[in-house]
Amino acid sequence: MSEIDVKVENVTKKFGNFTAVNNVSFEVPKGAFFSILGPSGSGKTTLLRMISGFEYPDSGNIYIGGEIVNNLPPNKRRTNLVFQNLALFPTMSVAKNIAFGLKRQHLSKQEIKKKVEHVLELVDLKGLGDRNVNKLSGGQRQRVALARCLVLEPTVLLLDEPLGALDLKLRENMKLVLKRLQARVGTTFIYVTHDQSEALTMSNLVAVMNKGKIEQISPPLELFYNPKTYFVARFIGDNNCWDGKVISLQKDTCNVKVGNISLTAKMGENISVGDEVSIFVRPEIISLKKGRSEKGLNGTVKEFVFDGAYFRIVVMAGTGENQLEVKVKIPQGEKIPDINNGSEVSLSWPDGSAIAFKKAGEIEKVIEKELEGVTA
Repeated sequence: MSEIDVKVENVTKKFGNFTAVNNVSFEVPKGAFFSILGPSGSGKTTLLRMISGFEYPDSGNIYIGGEIVNNLPPNKRRTNLVFQNLALFPTMSVAKNIAFGLKRQHLSKQEIKKKVEHVLELVDLKGLGDRNVNKLSGGQRQRVALARCLVLEPTVLLLDEPLGALDLKLRENMKLVLKRLQARVGTTFIYVTHDQSEALTMSNLVAVMNKGKIEQISPPLELFYNPKTYFVARFIGDNNCWDGKVISLQKDTCNVKVGNISLTAKMGENISVGDEVSIFVRPEIISLKKGRSEKGLNGTVKEFVFDGAYFRIVVMAGTGENQLEVKVKIPQGEKIPDINNGSEVSLSWPDGSAIAFKKAGEIEKVIEKELEGVTA
């Protein structure tokens, strides 16, 4: 059984009548890269601030390295927090920024120098110790902020959307830097973000938060292909989502009438005949062939777009007024059928790839519309 560095046990935090974190529990194994992912207002930053000591829970317990820390201030906890704004000292050199915390521990100059040089090498800034931080690139300043925390050898490094201020290209590069750095040093990372690409790319485990609760904790691939709730299926990645009514049940699957089309999906939760449900199918797993087929879902190509990484195809399936809009994504480099707008095609996907959850209520639909920009 793996050693646990952080344990959150039935933690709740309220601000007036608003419950920011609602009875949350989870464990973070030693050496994990653990991300907390969710939209704005989901409670993820409040949860991180309670782990770091900048907020205290109203109820429940937080353990770090097996020690309960509910009422300990930040400087008494075995954690360090990297903020989005980095908070570096602009008039100091790289080395002096990194050494700041060590000096407060009253270490000798020789020991401080040794530790600073070691961590500079870890973050690939060897030889830049004398440079002023204002002379560094955005990515280099990010590494200085990481080094300043890591040099103190915390049990857990907490990161609150640290890449949010970087431009897209630099952010993509820093994701790989962070992933490699965490693997190299072995320190437990807890990373808060609303960007699912960051969470899925870097993490061993991802906790998805929604309205103060954790919906699912899983490795990235499981989260992507085996969501446990309607919200996770809707929030993570791109998905086809079709609404219909359950007409029959098998052992683990249900048959759903969607418009004038009957589809089979595995049940993501307890479902009964007559339930209104939503079926989710990833665009990446849908196979597309030119022409009609007796076995496939037949339709007509409505849109055909190349975006550099994928061919994105929209197909209108079925007949009459209740046609189904199906999104298909084919990776660049894969052979594409000779099709264009108006072509007749046949669609299919592996058994078990479609998953059904009870249909969202009107409030959830409003939230989904607000999330469309976040999940893109």
